[in-house]
Amino acid sequence: MKELGRKQEVKKCVYCTRLADTKDHIPSKNLFPAGMGPKNPIIVPSCVECNHRFSRDEEYFRYYVCAMTEEYSLYARQVFFSQIKRSIWRKPQIGFKLLKRMKLVDFRTETGIYLGKATQIKPTKDDWSRFSNVLDKYIKGLVFHELKDTLPSEYRIRNNVFLTKERTSDIMSRAKSFNFKWNTNNKDIFMYGFSFVAGTCKSAWITIFYNSILCESLVFTKKDLIKLGINIDGHQNYWPS
Repeated sequence: MKELGRKQEVKKCVYCTRLADTKDHIPSKNLFPAGMGPKNPIIVPSCVECNHRFSRDEEYFRYYVCAMTEEYSLYARQVFFSQIKRSIWRKPQIGFKLLKRMKLVDFRTETGIYLGKATQIKPTKDDWSRFSNVLDKYIKGLVFHELKDTLPSEYRIRNNVFLTKERTSDIMSRAKSFNFKWNTNNKDIFMYGFSFVAGTCKSAWITIFYNSILCESLVFTKKDLIKLGINIDGHQNYWPS
């Protein structure tokens, strides 16, 4: 965590709009394997309090995202069996929580051919709430990165997490129709696409982690979300069958 230089203009924390006295990375650097930093990192102004407030949820987010994707991503596997493994040794209760969420399921190809058993992880409702906190943080940081301004307080962020190929394919098709702009500088670990309503902060976002977990986030005012018939509380997640 680097302190903002004294000669820089006064900036607001992108999360709470109070005075920024440090910087933050979007996404967290803990998603990258040891010794591998992000290309063209996205750095936003933050306050120390917010930076610390999100740190536990970001660590939790990393545990589950890497556990759910290490089977498909070399980078997630590297993080899981190095940094996360060491963290579990220090805090074994995290390992116990992961084990409770795991179960063996039949693993089949798209044509139905049985390939054996595979481990499936299903986070709880409380887990998803913590993940949504992290996604809120990332979207606020990305809005600032793209617009060079903080997200006004009247806006709400609605997150949907998709793990099924059917849902992911549907969302990506919609993204193409809305001419999303994409940032793929670190596409094997994190990439995002977005589309703004001209002249506003109203926007739709797609964030993808380790080329496996896709999240859709809508940024609208509370009034707009109600008009669209979107539940403004909670979030959704879809599991592979």
